[in-house]
This record gives sequence, C-alpha cells and structure tokens, in this order.
Amino acid sequence: MNVLGVDASLSDMDGAKAAIEALEKFFYETLGLKSRLSDLGIDDKNFALMAKKACGAKGKLEGITALTPNDVEKIFRMCL
Repeated sequence: MNVLGVDASLSDMDGAKAAIEALEKFFYETLGLKSRLSDLGIDDKNFALMAKKACGAKGKLEGITALTPNDVEKIFRMCL
C-alpha cells in the first residue's frame, strides 16, 4: 500500500523516516501549520502548570517511559 507517496518496499526504519518527512511537508508546507509554540504566541509562563495538568492525578504520563511534570515542561520548552 502506498501511503503519502512512501515506497512500500523500504525497510521499516527507512519507511518510517520517509513517512515522517512526508507528514512534515504536508502539515507545514501544504497546510501551512505552525511548528513552534512561539509561532502561535505561546510563551513559557504557564509551562509548569500545563505540565502538572498534563500529568494528572497520578503525577506522571505513562508510556514507554513515564514522564514527570518536569520532563513534560522540558518538552514544552523544546517546542518554543
């Protein structure tokens, strides 16, 4: 199956990289979406609160690696 013009014969890793590149092009070039929080007028003044709320009552986001509010705040800062 051909999705986003990605060659189905690529290895899993190469296919994943090509799909990410195709999605980036679609989101940011075709649709004109913004890629940085600062492009949307968002600054860091509420990041600590946002991170705490994102982690909820358990105080962490579960996934491959559990993320604490501090981890989430760092991710938000990387998105500025």
